[in-house]
Amino acid sequence: MSIEYHTSTKLTIEQIQILETSILNNRNYNLLETSLQNKFQSENLKFRFNDNHGSFYVEIVQTENGLIVSFRIATKKDRETFLNLVITSLKQKGIHCIFEEI
Repeated sequence: MSIEYHTSTKLTIEQIQILETSILNNRNYNLLETSLQNKFQSENLKFRFNDNHGSFYVEIVQTENGLIVSFRIATKKDRETFLNLVITSLKQKGIHCIFEEI
């Protein structure tokens, strides 16, 4: 079962790359998969992470309606910590967003 969160904020490819780098620089997450090779289309870009212990997985996808963050096997605390990292990383770049559970 997965739990998903959505924000209507859309990012440019550069902003998505900055977000990915911020998550990796946190050193608590490992990149499992990325689709950032397509530098010409910012929609349907996604990347997947797991935490250092392999206890949960998270996927971030940019759709035409904004970002979706999907968690598998994550506790509420895991979800809150990761979403706060995303929000803080974007806020440092002047991008404000609010995630809602869907």
